[in-house]
Amino acid sequence: MKVQFYGTQKINVDERLINMYNRKQLGIEINSCIFSDDKSKDIDEAEFLREFIEFIETKGYNFGGGFPQVDEDGNYIK
Repeated sequence: MKVQFYGTQKINVDERLINMYNRKQLGIEINSCIFSDDKSKDIDEAEFLREFIEFIETKGYNFGGGFPQVDEDGNYIK
């Protein structure tokens, strides 16, 4: 094992690589509602989902979650 000094800390190179691969990946949790600026227009759930997933995939991201439809009071639409 090759030993290197970083500032005042002595750490071996193999340990740095292990730490890099064992770290937890950071992501973004989305918790919000999206409505049209036009109060007379509803957002089509299928169209929104299609466009959202396209955006996610073009960025090389992954998405895990759901898309429940809600009214303006936050009540779930069945």
